Amino acid sequence: MAQPIISANNLDLFYGSFQALHGINLAFDEHKITALIGPSGCGKSTFLRCLNRMNDMIDNVKITGTVKFHDQEIYAPQVNLVELRKSIGMVFQQPNPFHFRYTITLLTAFELPGSKTSKN
Repeated sequence: MAQPIISANNLDLFYGSFQALHGINLAFDEHKITALIGPSGCGKSTFLRCLNRMNDMIDNVKITGTVKFHDQEIYAPQVNLVELRKSIGMVFQQPNPFHFRYTITLLTAFELPGSKTSKN
């Protein structure tokens, strides 16, 4: 049997003293569709952020256990995060390509070719 492409073993995640993930053990096979289903707030997104180390950007997060991608520990110090995140990404249910605070500025800063403005 082939090695799973991604595996998590005894994975715990803490936000400060609050434990959000408890002993997660999962394996994902290559070329298979896998769904994580559960109620809001149960840790699905938190777990997915562990797979590409996006939780590293959150203050006071502690992760224990192992997560492997192609049988390599992704929390090893020598892991190239850019390359990891090129391989493991997230697609959000409600995508927002711009941060809210920048949306208005960006949308008003660009003028469509051929559009009429007060300048012309």
